[in-house]
Amino acid sequence: MKVFVNVLGLFVLGLVLTGEEPDLDDASFMASLRPVMADASSPLEIRSKAGKCLTERLKKKPDFIEFVRKQMVCESNSEVRLFLFTSLVNVEEGKSCDDCIWALTDPSPVIRKYALIAISKYQIQSAYQYVSLGLISSNTTERIAALYTLQKVVPNDAAPFFVAALDDRDADVAKRAAYLLRSCPKQKALPLILRYLNTPREPQGREDVLKALAATVNFLLDEHDGHRNSLSERIQKWIQMQEKTHQSSWASDGGEK
Repeated sequence: MKVFVNVLGLFVLGLVLTGEEPDLDDASFMASLRPVMADASSPLEIRSKAGKCLTERLKKKPDFIEFVRKQMVCESNSEVRLFLFTSLVNVEEGKSCDDCIWALTDPSPVIRKYALIAISKYQIQSAYQYVSLGLISSNTTERIAALYTLQKVVPNDAAPFFVAALDDRDADVAKRAAYLLRSCPKQKALPLILRYLNTPREPQGREDVLKALAATVNFLLDEHDGHRNSLSERIQKWIQMQEKTHQSSWASDGGEK
């Protein structure tokens, strides 16, 4: 455990570890806990106690919520921002929409991840349009998390986002999007899939995505639906085009089969 030179901080930490709430103004209270919040390597027991103490104060003092929110927005240390954000969400639960929206724009991918988790956990539907920002993140894990959050929060309105993700540069993200289309109402998903298939695009390297999309079409349509075979055949043609493209490219390079 690190030794903090701040005497007030040592005093408050002692109270925290014994489960007592220090009688301090908001600014002094925050300043005393900041060394623990800022140091991710602090013992888990101390961080847990500090988090509990912060949460209890948030519950007892409504005005403290706004104070913490202002501190979070101005804080430069990502560990502190994460600590404050998760504490606010734990107290406000489904009422933390604004905080989650703010967190989705945070430069830290860890904080953005926790924002997606909170939105999904508390079903914060009013934040779903901001969740879609995660689909253009450079972080593959975040793009996948955004897809699953949309599926959880707005399954009836997520189809456009899933279809857009079919063109994701990472095939794994695109395949997950194809699979998640199964959770959408077929009357919303199928027209978008048709439009996707009718839009000219380069199929190279998308075989697995198209196969996943074909499986989704079969899932959405029962075996007696006349559109099922038509859509599946169209997707199969795409796959065949891909195979021909590979063969032509291989032949032009002088390869041998």
